[in-house]
Amino acid sequence: MKLPTAEFTFRLLTPCFCGGADNQAAAEMRVPSIRGQVRWWHRRLMDVAAVNRIWGVADEACVFPSKVALWVDPPFDRVPSRIETILPHKPNRSGKRPALPADTDFTLTLQRLPQCSPEDWKAALGAVKLWLLLGGLGLRCNRAAGSVWPLSWPYDPTKPEDGDNCEVPATDKQLQHTLNLLDFSWPVRLADATLGGSWDELRVAASDTLQGRARFFGDIRPCPSVAGSKRWPSPLKMKVVRLGGQLRLLLVATLGYDFAGAQKDLHDSGKPLGRVTWSPL
Repeated sequence: MKLPTAEFTFRLLTPCFCGGADNQAAAEMRVPSIRGQVRWWHRRLMDVAAVNRIWGVADEACVFPSKVALWVDPPFDRVPSRIETILPHKPNRSGKRPALPADTDFTLTLQRLPQCSPEDWKAALGAVKLWLLLGGLGLRCNRAAGSVWPLSWPYDPTKPEDGDNCEVPATDKQLQHTLNLLDFSWPVRLADATLGGSWDELRVAASDTLQGRARFFGDIRPCPSVAGSKRWPSPLKMKVVRLGGQLRLLLVATLGYDFAGAQKDLHDSGKPLGRVTWSPL
């Protein structure tokens, strides 16, 4: 029996620091890393139990086999790494490590396994789309490293009311429409084009935030309100996207995020991202 598959082609718009613990080893386009990112974004759309049912889980409490499979082409050993700066806004003080280069294309294949229901298959397709639109991969992907962007994705026949759903968003309005179709509720902002038009400029702006503003940008120190925490994850995620034929910086934040406060702090500190308009989607 030939199992159904769906192909997504995507491009790295910025260098991707994806690999193992050895920061000197070659970077890899790793399926487990992609699966982990897709699961994270899927939890923004569905509860944990539903995500575990679709993508599988194995712990002491329960074991669910995954109802979908993933693979990526080309294999990581066919894509040579390049050495890139980890913190581009501090080139003289930052470390470097191997990265998959920007403008590298991949094909991600999602396969529907026998026990996957039509509803779960539809949800899995939506989760991959959401990751490609808003997510990234590897170290510093919350600060625009490893920014993925879809080049093509499969038509979803379960949405006859949206005849253009096989088209990747090419404008901010189309992106907004697609996020609405996916029922994504977190606030999204788009930095205006004056921030820069190259991936290295946008990566510098995304990385150049502020220390000591944990509620806006996170902190490497433990969160005081969470017992046992090792760090305070950033509530703001940024990535490079391609809209209207231009590279732009997209900002995604948790519900209730104070965009105005974050932008004021960046503006008052003379940061590039604080000097441009953030338009809501």
